[in-house]
Amino acid sequence: MHKVLEQFGKDSSVNKSSEADAIQQVLSDVLDDVVQLKFGNNCSGMIDVQVELARFRLRQFSIHQAQVVFDGWSIVCTEKRIRKKLDVEGKPFTISGTIDRIDIHTDGRIRILDYKTGSTTANSIHFKKSDGQWIDLQLPLYRELLSEISELQECDTSDDNVSLGYFVIGDQDSSVGIDLLDLPDDVMLTAHDTTRSIIRSIQLGEFGEAPSDPAPPFYNDFSWICQDSNIVEDTKGEGDA
Repeated sequence: MHKVLEQFGKDSSVNKSSEADAIQQVLSDVLDDVVQLKFGNNCSGMIDVQVELARFRLRQFSIHQAQVVFDGWSIVCTEKRIRKKLDVEGKPFTISGTIDRIDIHTDGRIRILDYKTGSTTANSIHFKKSDGQWIDLQLPLYRELLSEISELQECDTSDDNVSLGYFVIGDQDSSVGIDLLDLPDDVMLTAHDTTRSIIRSIQLGEFGEAPSDPAPPFYNDFSWICQDSNIVEDTKGEGDA
């Protein structure tokens, strides 16, 4: 999905179109090209199913993308890789990121968007209201990178003029569209200080949890990655030391 949308974002002959059918046709053709390049002619039935599910999502995306253009937005750049050196209490620290998409409105507003294929919201991913804490700084960090983007050198990149969010591409029409990070102003103001505090901790080698020695046989936070629930627990036999 990301590869198809990257190619779409770079194709100026169609990414400014407000015709959903034209967008859909291009995306469908690009999807076939990407699948051909990655898997060749002999795809398994499982891959075929995934391709058609992706095609359905891209069809829904086409409708919303056409509306985005009709509303006055256009893609400035896509899959933009940027690095920026920050100064944190006199010490340099480099941040880097790849922004899926940056849009600009005819009135000059800027929108940073990250493509998401799940059913999630920018607010719930980034901030935990119950604790009043940032849990993900991806989008605020993207905004820090804007000064390094040549396509925006003549644009107003102040916080008030920049929106952050997701272009969600779910598996049904109701879960497709723009979802912006919409937190109170006082919360957004803490993002800068939170970022610097984390960077200082990294520079000082201060981390939340020190590794235990010996390592525990099970760690709940990573169990889904390790597939612990599908692994038979090791037990020591009668003759084991």
